Amino acid sequence: MKLGRSAVGGGRAHRAAAGPGAVPAAILALAALCLPGRLEAQGDIRGTIHAPPGETVQGAMVIACHVVDARCSDRSPQSKAVRVDTRGASASFVIRGLAPGEYMVIGLADRNQNGREDEGDWAGHHAKGDGTPAWVTPPATGVTVRLAVDGAVVAAPARPPS
Repeated sequence: MKLGRSAVGGGRAHRAAAGPGAVPAAILALAALCLPGRLEAQGDIRGTIHAPPGETVQGAMVIACHVVDARCSDRSPQSKAVRVDTRGASASFVIRGLAPGEYMVIGLADRNQNGREDEGDWAGHHAKGDGTPAWVTPPATGVTVRLAVDGAVVAAPARPPS
């Protein structure tokens, strides 16, 4: 595609000011808008997961569940999970490259390994002091998830608790 002088900022005077072969900033900005899958800012959620007393967190999953329409959406492509490989009562986790938005951070340990949350499994979520879910916006640090035996994951509230 050939651009006329008016489209690139006036021809020779523009090229001299920007340097030989330079592409005008307006054209670069327009091209960036047209690229499929434009890059969005991404962030990480960092924290610690804790097992019930006397147990280990090894094998537990920590999930950053993207909040869509005021609900935790495990089907959202922005939701991500990490598996805890560390043996011990607690372990650090990092969920990397999260798209902008709000997330509910959930911990699950499928103790009988049947692929669903049921009796005997451990569950928990990042919570405020009163136990209600606290939504997280990346980048975030200091996120704490405490697993409980037969702990039910509390559904995300209709709007973020204040």
